[in-house]
Amino acid sequence: MLSNGWRWLIPAAVLAIIGLILVIPLKGTAAGIGVVLLVFAAIPAVVGITLIGSSIVSRRSRAGKPFA
Repeated sequence: MLSNGWRWLIPAAVLAIIGLILVIPLKGTAAGIGVVLLVFAAIPAVVGITLIGSSIVSRRSRAGKPFA
């Protein structure tokens, strides 16, 4: 799950960078397109972070260590 989580974060980072490039210097419709790209970047970012977090919890569970 850890490697799949990182694979989800790569396109999220690419979309976020493109969105920031459009939002920062531009105004109007172009900035709106940049905001839409940032929102679309959030979707794979959340999936990737969730997969990474789940793999960390799973690894700790398999090791038999307490969580608290």
